[in-house]
Amino acid sequence: MAAKPSLICITGASGFIGRHLTSRLLKEPGVRVRCLSRKKTAPSTSECKAEWFQGDLRVPRTLEGFIERDCVVVHLAYAPQDSRAEKIEAAVNLARAVAEGGARRLIHVSTAVLNGPSGSATITETSACHPASEYQETKIAIERALEDELSGRSGLSIIRPTCVYGPGGKNLLKLCREAESDPLALKYAKRSILRHRRLNLVHVANVVEAIWHVARLEAASGETFIVSEDDLPENNFGDVSAFVEQGLGLRRLPAPVLALPKPLLRPFFAVLGRSHANATVNYSCEKLLRSGYRRPVSFREGLDDFLAWYRRQRLP
Repeated sequence: MAAKPSLICITGASGFIGRHLTSRLLKEPGVRVRCLSRKKTAPSTSECKAEWFQGDLRVPRTLEGFIERDCVVVHLAYAPQDSRAEKIEAAVNLARAVAEGGARRLIHVSTAVLNGPSGSATITETSACHPASEYQETKIAIERALEDELSGRSGLSIIRPTCVYGPGGKNLLKLCREAESDPLALKYAKRSILRHRRLNLVHVANVVEAIWHVARLEAASGETFIVSEDDLPENNFGDVSAFVEQGLGLRRLPAPVLALPKPLLRPFFAVLGRSHANATVNYSCEKLLRSGYRRPVSFREGLDDFLAWYRRQRLP
């Protein structure tokens, strides 16, 4: 573990993960946080305590002064409205600014879901990537462009989180809303079919802590890390659905669920032609855990945190 950086520069700081990361780093003594924004004004939240720098990744000249020597840059920005070429160009512009500005390292936050339909039960950082969607193709193209641009110039670390959820995030919202609105018969059918389906959830606080851990880890340069909670058996549709129903004070299923056997999940979704063909796949966080990373939030604590936020959103 190296000395912690005194300056963290963040792109995408106003996004879901970015807001949580900014809030976490502002609590770290001796660490300045600088956020890149296309807008002139900083958010009117606790994030305004950070240094807000106006610039646009699509316009290289506007990045001058954003990066200081020996800082660590965290790249979270991903503009859905931009084309793939524009997203790649933005990442390359940032990489060049990182190299020219003498930054210690660029940490690029990508996604673990890059492998497409996989015959493997476990995905690791070395698993072959066969992107099966426009989103996956763009994400892997950005990773490769950053590797090419920074090779021999500056350090690059890639973090691949699984399905990130938490207060302010969209993941798990659909499950909560359906838990409130679905009739019991439909709930029973879903629980029977999807009981063993892996959800690949990871709480945003654990992703943020992984970013901060890698920022301080000297040996992380040139490495890729998956961030997941898939080693936890309760990270599945059946257990999470039951926990959500309990946390929201909903009526529980009156009879035990006769679940579809786990080996039948993959062929079931494959027949339907659905993207859930990887419904039994786990993404391994073992490499990150071996580096000394520890999750600050347990699986149950993370769900409690999300449900407390969800309940507050329903109040008039």
